[in-house]
Amino acid sequence: MAVTTAAGLFYFGWLLRELGPESLGAWLAWLALGMIACLADLGLRESLVRRVAVARGRGDDGQVVALIDTTVLTVALSMAAALVAMLALAPWLLPPQAASASPWLVGGIAAMVWLQRVADVHAAALEGLQQYERVARNNVAAALVGVATLLVVLPHGGVDAASVGLIVQYALAGSLHAVSLSRSLQGQRGWLPRRWSARLAREGLGFGLSVQVAIGSFLIIESSTKLLLARQDALALVAFYDLAFRVGRGLRNLLVAGNRVLVPRLARASAERPPEGSALPASGDVQTLYLRSFEVLLLLAVPVFSLAFAAAGLISIATRGGIDPMMLVVFFLVLPAWFVFCTVDPVINVAMGTGAMRPLVVAHVAMLVLLALIMAAGTVAQGLGLSLGPPPWQGAATLAAATLSVVLPSLGLLAWHHRAQQLPLQRIAPLRGAVVIAWAWAVAAAVHLLPPAIWAQGLGWLCASVATVLGLRALPGWTLLARLARRLGGQA
Repeated sequence: MAVTTAAGLFYFGWLLRELGPESLGAWLAWLALGMIACLADLGLRESLVRRVAVARGRGDDGQVVALIDTTVLTVALSMAAALVAMLALAPWLLPPQAASASPWLVGGIAAMVWLQRVADVHAAALEGLQQYERVARNNVAAALVGVATLLVVLPHGGVDAASVGLIVQYALAGSLHAVSLSRSLQGQRGWLPRRWSARLAREGLGFGLSVQVAIGSFLIIESSTKLLLARQDALALVAFYDLAFRVGRGLRNLLVAGNRVLVPRLARASAERPPEGSALPASGDVQTLYLRSFEVLLLLAVPVFSLAFAAAGLISIATRGGIDPMMLVVFFLVLPAWFVFCTVDPVINVAMGTGAMRPLVVAHVAMLVLLALIMAAGTVAQGLGLSLGPPPWQGAATLAAATLSVVLPSLGLLAWHHRAQQLPLQRIAPLRGAVVIAWAWAVAAAVHLLPPAIWAQGLGWLCASVATVLGLRALPGWTLLARLARRLGGQA
């Protein structure tokens, strides 16, 4: 996953460097429409992981094949219809400078988004079979080929060719996943789907729609934020926001990847016991596992996200040729949302694994409602003649609203989980955690006070790394990690 994340960041960083923020911002505005269309997969991709795990646990490979084929065909058809509908609305949703794009750009984005969702369905099936290594190998190979394709075609096609590398990447990933599925199921399933079941599709919607509310909230927040920035004539901020968003999402995915193996295991466990309406199986061992995973995740997330903000100056130098103050502002406003959302991942895994999705759905609906309320308040303020200044600072206010709409419900979800499971918040030492987090982000911000030269920023980042690690000793996870290191050292 690290290679795939790095390849994705390089891909969009290279686009920013070669096309410039304005041209890339227009391309990303179209991509935002395509991502809204992804809601049409109805959560079937995420629900497939759980359903395949349960069917495989019963030894019913025929059901596994039927589930995969039905989900692939349903998502492929629903996504095609949604993409046509969303892109047709572009003249009314995008500003004129972005809406007047060439058919090559629009068609490329539509093809890329469609291939991505179909490839993701095949990957979800492999995850349900617990074939994580195959998914990772396939994604790495496809990502590297996609980057190579970009480097070849971008100098000749410009912004119209920006999607070509991703089209190649997702087409190859989907093909490799299909081959891996055929091998895992010992030839019971071919490369292409052969059957479709209305019953299985309806059953998948029950759990899938709950998951889609959770997953879809981030799609809506990301895409609506980009569209709002574009309509505020802040296309450069769209490009900076996309880069910061991808950095935050990539770092979170890297940190929580190990916990994803709990989802199919919890799904099997919950399928074998009568539903009790609780968010966790009634086991002290599971609660201990949750607490330890939270402590370790917080210990890793604090330095990773704060040092990513500290590296924003270096990223700006690499992509813009110098330090752009607005890029620093965007990183400062975007990364905290991903940091907080990362820390609640243990709660999300439990909800997805056991099927107790209601608290997760409520939290994500709250994100959307809160975002709408904040945006509405901003609109009313503008109507009253209150202005935040030029478009870049109006865009910064939009980003702050998006971050606030994620942070508050995420913290509420964490607090609810501890209350519902009768786990005192003191078990995760919230006060010490808050002090360490504030220290880490203050150290990271200090790096940007240094001269805008790569040597000064690099040296500052190294010093911030040392200071941040020293502060981590106050977190509960540090003791756990030290104990584990001593145990491994003793075995060696």
